[in-house]
Amino acid sequence: MKIPDVVLQEASEALEMLEGTIVYLGKIGDGRDVYLLEQPIDAETGFPFVYLYDGQSAMEITGFEALDIINEVEKRSTMGTGVPTVLYNC
Repeated sequence: MKIPDVVLQEASEALEMLEGTIVYLGKIGDGRDVYLLEQPIDAETGFPFVYLYDGQSAMEITGFEALDIINEVEKRSTMGTGVPTVLYNC
């Protein structure tokens, strides 16, 4: 899956700083796509960075809200929506 340019642009600072990659997680209840900044396994960074994409713009989310979004994607994936299960140690 191609990551939208607007998501990459929103994530550019974090990508440069943390040297990670962007991966698609799935959709949340309102239909927005969720992307995660996947960091090297040995990175010690605290909260994850997630990006919400509505088809036109992207927004960076971190902190406890990012964990809530990842949990929502996980719950939706276990309800048979076809989204792969993603587990992260945060």
